Amino acid sequence: MIYSLPDGNFFAIVQHASGDKNNVDEMRTGLDHVSFNVPAEDLGVWQKRFQEAGIPASEPAPAACGELVIVVRDPDNIQLQIFGRHS
Repeated sequence: MIYSLPDGNFFAIVQHASGDKNNVDEMRTGLDHVSFNVPAEDLGVWQKRFQEAGIPASEPAPAACGELVIVVRDPDNIQLQIFGRHS
């Protein structure tokens, strides 16, 4: 699936029909998470988009660096972070 973002950027998610079907575990070697930066004032918009799509998402919470982040998980259990950056 290819998703278009309001600023003209896009990203793609590929799901392979074959595979071991095991969920990703952050403690194993491999991908831990993917983070997307958005302006901090847009976090509410993203939270609403997830809610409307029926995607469970965390409330905005401080990340290790102090900025706010929303966390969701993809179908393989990979953590996706929407990171609100301040200009």
